[in-house]
Amino acid sequence: MEQEKKRTKLYRRRRNSNTVVVLVGTIALLYLILQTVHALSNHVTTVAATRVTVENSIECSGIFIRDEVLVESLTSSTVKQLVSTGERVKKQSELAVSYAGESALETSRELELLEDEVALLRAALRSAGDFSDTARLDQQLTSAMRTLNAQVKDGIVTDARDTADSLREQSLRRAAGGLEAESLKKELNTLEDRMESLSSRVSGQTRSIRSPATGYFSESIDGYEGILTAELLETLSYEQLLEILEDDEPQVDENTALGKIVCGFSWYFAVPLPLDEAQRMRVNAKVSLRFSQTGEVVEGSVYAIRKSDDDAHALVILTGDRFTPSIVSLRKQEIDLILATYTGLKVPKEAVRVETETKTNEDGTETTTSRIGVYIMSGSFARFKEITQIYEADTYYVVRQEITGPRTANALVMQDLIIVEGKEIEDKKVLKS
Repeated sequence: MEQEKKRTKLYRRRRNSNTVVVLVGTIALLYLILQTVHALSNHVTTVAATRVTVENSIECSGIFIRDEVLVESLTSSTVKQLVSTGERVKKQSELAVSYAGESALETSRELELLEDEVALLRAALRSAGDFSDTARLDQQLTSAMRTLNAQVKDGIVTDARDTADSLREQSLRRAAGGLEAESLKKELNTLEDRMESLSSRVSGQTRSIRSPATGYFSESIDGYEGILTAELLETLSYEQLLEILEDDEPQVDENTALGKIVCGFSWYFAVPLPLDEAQRMRVNAKVSLRFSQTGEVVEGSVYAIRKSDDDAHALVILTGDRFTPSIVSLRKQEIDLILATYTGLKVPKEAVRVETETKTNEDGTETTTSRIGVYIMSGSFARFKEITQIYEADTYYVVRQEITGPRTANALVMQDLIIVEGKEIEDKKVLKS
């Protein structure tokens, strides 16, 4: 009997011990689960702040309106053009030369080459055997090369051609210091005799084609010349513009004229827009136009805004004074109408937070202030940085990149790790060890 009681007590002790072990294990497991849940619930997702440039723009289509004068009709297929599209010309300046036949044209081309060679030889003669102005010529060559580079980049064709001729002449003069003057004179006399012979052969077989007005030359003829003129600008309506854009283009025979002269000092581009988009602009506001066909961007301004009869749309007329080959040649064109350009730091919308702070004043009243900003990861801590929005896109803001001023010390900078996801985020709170 006594032994039975001892066995019962021992069994109870073992059972209690097992219960304690299971209980401790359960508590430990629950603790691990809670720690894991807490860690997952405080997961922090970040994205680096990057510098972006975005455009506030409108995609639209429109048409150029210009005063234009056709150059005279061609009477011969043998024509040598002397100017390029986009060049500014004066009234009665020579645009092209018409030849009686192909033979006269070939003779003229040979004569032109000889004239260039003679001009270069004459320049070389001025420096033959003379090394005294070498340093000055070197400076002129360097300056001419820089000028030519700038003119080519800006598309200034006529000036670039003149600079290239000057550069060629200066290069020859620079190299002529070691040449003998007598040999150069002999070659020059030979070329001049040849020129005189060729000139007599083409005499009376050429006719000059001159500009009928001062303006910009264009080879392109589209049939709208004399139709879409500056006279329309004061009366053109939204409905009239739609008719022009939807109608078939005029038929034109491009062989009837050498080209046209775009007159005046300004161009105009008319576009139809929904009223809400037109209301994003005001008259005289600065804008930019990017042409889809060429990718070229030109500066302009808003000339006029006129509502449609149904008050749901508007006619917008743009204007500018910079002429390029595209400006004088294009007519109907799709463009990006750029209203403004913004450069700053890109901030996801979900990262933006509003923090409020309440202070008790001496008189017992409370003052609440709000700050708009984002939290960033700074080492193991979260830090709050204020931001100033300058542009809103669909999924992000562009905020001002503070460079100077009192806010630079706590300003958002490039590559800051912006917290876009996380719970219980507070300023200076430890987020990870």
